[in-house]
Amino acid sequence: MTRQFSSHSELPGIGYGFFEMEWHGETIWMHEGSVPDGSSLMMLVPEEHLGIFVVHNMVSFDASEFNHRVADYLLSHLIPGNTKTRTPSNFELSKNELKAYIGEYRSKGSFTTQGDANKMLNLLPFFQVRVQLNEDGTQLLAGESSLIPLGNDRFAVEEKLYDIAFGRDEAGKVNMMYTGSPTPIMKSREKNAWFDDYRLHYVLWGVILAISIGAAWWFPIQRWFRSRKQEKTKESTLLLPQLACTIGWLQLLFIGSVIVFFLIPSVQDLFWGPFRYGIPLPLRIAGLLPFAGVLLSIWLAIQSARIWSKLNRFQRLGFVLVASTGIGLIPYLAYWNWLSLPWS
Repeated sequence: MTRQFSSHSELPGIGYGFFEMEWHGETIWMHEGSVPDGSSLMMLVPEEHLGIFVVHNMVSFDASEFNHRVADYLLSHLIPGNTKTRTPSNFELSKNELKAYIGEYRSKGSFTTQGDANKMLNLLPFFQVRVQLNEDGTQLLAGESSLIPLGNDRFAVEEKLYDIAFGRDEAGKVNMMYTGSPTPIMKSREKNAWFDDYRLHYVLWGVILAISIGAAWWFPIQRWFRSRKQEKTKESTLLLPQLACTIGWLQLLFIGSVIVFFLIPSVQDLFWGPFRYGIPLPLRIAGLLPFAGVLLSIWLAIQSARIWSKLNRFQRLGFVLVASTGIGLIPYLAYWNWLSLPWS
């Protein structure tokens, strides 16, 4: 059994149908899988002529962790001379060298590739791994785990049985992080640029939501105030508020549909499986709403420009914000690969 691919030259890779992993100096080939009602794990140790198979139908806990604990217990008893103590590293990096690895890394594995709609899942914090210095600046931390330098951009994860390695771009800057776990292909992470910080995008979505809510209630509130004052309004002057109201509701329906979809328990259980095996019809329909919104936003911008001198400052600002949001939502969704939802 030989390695066919590795995400990083310093880490284990993958063969035909089996993932390579290191266990106390031993090369092990494994494959695991699960369904809603069960889980299994197979491990092969060619040099020891040893194989382990774990299968069960218990689903009330972390099945993968249970499988590996059972296999780890069996391996520690079946392969003599191995212990659970990892050899400490004498390799050291200066504080300035450690700073090169600092940043937030977003998942770029098989279910969150940059080429499909799952890219937006990177806005969820638990898809991010933050690498930072400890308090005295002498050691890197990945989440709550300490990273022990081994050289060649490889680090041992303290109290874990796997390593991680960092990749660099052509300019020599750190831009990727790879996990040497049993499934390295699904553990590739890309270093976030400042404009990909999920906190920034939470603010942007908050602004979009606020403008959409304001636009959705603009027309009803305006009609209510005018009815209180018993003012008669020409229907022609109501076109712009009606357009703004419609755009606002289209955007709210789209945002609401996405939120509801992510909250469906069956989707959570399958780890957003529908994104891998087909977009549900309701979400496909919801994906058409931004296209309707951009057409109405262009119409709103044209009509506002025609009577610009007759509008007060509040109306000008409101119509500009609504039209800009409706038009700007299209390139924003294109960046996150969501324009293809109706046709995915």
